[in-house]
Amino acid sequence: MIAELSHRIVDGMITYPGVPAPRLSVHLSREDSRKVYAPGTDAYFHGHPYLAPESAAWLADQGAALVGIDSLNIDDTPPHGERPAHSILLKAGIPLVEHLTGLAALPGEGFRFHAAPPMVAGMGTFPVRAYAIVP
Repeated sequence: MIAELSHRIVDGMITYPGVPAPRLSVHLSREDSRKVYAPGTDAYFHGHPYLAPESAAWLADQGAALVGIDSLNIDDTPPHGERPAHSILLKAGIPLVEHLTGLAALPGEGFRFHAAPPMVAGMGTFPVRAYAIVP
């Protein structure tokens, strides 16, 4: 169980009397972010590895605690509609972590994975600080 101990971050919330409140807004549109973060080609956005719906169902049936992927999206893109892996896993209460990197540095077992986003109101996705503790 995770006990959330942070306040949900909302636009204009008071964090300390007399200190300016944080402002939340759209930093970049999806189109603009592709211009900034794309590695110069569309290869990152198309033809990437993804999880087949049957594999997502198998993971849910096996009781996976979390599913992560070192790719753009856990589903084939651009679906612009159904997202079977997302739907299957999230319905089963299994969190997803996308855009991971450096996974080859992890052993097959014995490490502890952490990924925690801040509680920002009104956002569907948010970057996390993902790291592993390897004994």
